Amino acid sequence: MFYYAVFQKNLKQQLMYRSEFLLTILGALLFIYVQISIWQALLGAEVVGATNVIGGGGVIGLGHMVTFVIVSYLLRQASRTGFTDAFAKKINEGNISVDLIRPVGLKNVMFSEQASQNLCIIAFACVPVAVISHFVWGTSFDLHMLELLLFIASVLLAIVLCFYIEYIAGLLIFWTRDPVYTRQISGGLMLIFSGATIPLWFYPGWLAAIARFLPFRLVAFEPIQIFLGQVDVAGGLWIVLQQVLWIFAIYGLERFVWYKIQQNVFVQGG
Repeated sequence: MFYYAVFQKNLKQQLMYRSEFLLTILGALLFIYVQISIWQALLGAEVVGATNVIGGGGVIGLGHMVTFVIVSYLLRQASRTGFTDAFAKKINEGNISVDLIRPVGLKNVMFSEQASQNLCIIAFACVPVAVISHFVWGTSFDLHMLELLLFIASVLLAIVLCFYIEYIAGLLIFWTRDPVYTRQISGGLMLIFSGATIPLWFYPGWLAAIARFLPFRLVAFEPIQIFLGQVDVAGGLWIVLQQVLWIFAIYGLERFVWYKIQQNVFVQGG
């Protein structure tokens, strides 16, 4: 009931500002157009499928990159968070003590609020953007039922993984007191190693090797690989398994950081 109430609250707030959704749609289409134009110039192709290049994931054409840009944008919207600024505001205003004694855990509240906001954006802005983009620029994918299920599972796990990464970054505000540097570091790592803007296919070998040892690629690049058919079913299952393992690992890290924070708050508060 609590999570449903949070969703209803955010849905009402979003519907109050319908003009924002229109501007979001226009801005998203402009962003996608610019990205597609860049890849069109880089690949030297004017129409989808006209030219293929060899990337780390095999034969990559303009059609793949158009689909990559569209799906990557949708994934970013589904997994976007504002935990760092939210924590900074709570700490600076002194409201964090109230959140800590509520019957519902702070993490559950923040996760549910962010998820409901993202769901509203997806339903009323991203879906129209995806439909319009498909008819304007076209997409290139061929998913069977099992691959589609793997893609859906990987997207859901990617959202949870991204939430935990950003949540831990937000928790660091208890020590840094300033969200600027924390946001820059977490945002920079996500930008470089997630492969959401530039696919890891085009990374130099040493940088791609580093990205393989980090969880950020599992937030965007790997789920999109499943969608594009760049991995087989076994590869898709391996991606999902890696996401699950990383979620457990980062959950353990989050519990450790939260334990240290509770000690710190207790000492400072007496």
